[in-house]
Amino acid sequence: MTDAVEHQLWSLFREFLERGERTRRWSVERDVDWSTVSSVGAGAPAGGASAPPSGTTTAMGAGVVSAEIVDIVESFFAVELFLPDYVSEALRLLRSSRGRAWMQAAWGYEECRHSLALETWLVRSCRRTERQLEEFADACLATPWTLPYDEPRKLLAYQMIQELSTAVSYRHLRDHADAAGDDALSSILRHILIDERAHYQFFRDAYRVMLADDRDGAISDLHFVLGTFEMPARRCIPGFEARGARMEQARVFDATIFVKEVTRVIYAHLDVPRRISLNTTPQEVSR
Repeated sequence: MTDAVEHQLWSLFREFLERGERTRRWSVERDVDWSTVSSVGAGAPAGGASAPPSGTTTAMGAGVVSAEIVDIVESFFAVELFLPDYVSEALRLLRSSRGRAWMQAAWGYEECRHSLALETWLVRSCRRTERQLEEFADACLATPWTLPYDEPRKLLAYQMIQELSTAVSYRHLRDHADAAGDDALSSILRHILIDERAHYQFFRDAYRVMLADDRDGAISDLHFVLGTFEMPARRCIPGFEARGARMEQARVFDATIFVKEVTRVIYAHLDVPRRISLNTTPQEVSR
């Protein structure tokens, strides 16, 4: 990339970091009211990092989140488990780009909160034990995640698409948390989706830089990645096909949502021609 492109990417990162420091810093313990978590057990687990803060209680019985939605929360927890792979693999490819490499490091810091928050909710709602999650994590991490694209611009397109897809998914998942009356889960998902939208905005703006530098090449790469996109780590998580089916059944994420709320939005934001129609099938999206 040219020096001019690198300068613009660095400027975008500086703006992203400063805005995040002012408006998006949150704590899993301080900024989630854990007394509003709905629990199916006789109280939250005692001891360890996942135990509730001293002096708090959990809401019992009312508005319990369904088992299907708990499974989807666990699936997103699983996706977040591969954070070390996401960061290290991307840094290997992007190390020479200061703006993108530093963004990857900052992104990793913010994403680790998401994993911790989801894990904490699963334990404090008594829907999973710490031991169950440890065993699930071990099974997931037995297979490492690798880069889906080994070209920097295609990876940028993937990151942009992925962050918007994740934000959309968390928004739909939060609707289920609201319907169940679990304010703690709703609060967690609100914090996460705000972060995901900010991540998307950075990658979107960075892709605009790519379009300005080489519009035809950037449009070609965008179309290619949209046509081959799949959710991260799906090939690494045991039983993901069934988990993905539950996401579709709950209308958290499916092919129609991908086209309407991700693809169309990106095309509009970047002002590029469309290549995917509403007739796209879930199988075509996942290929």
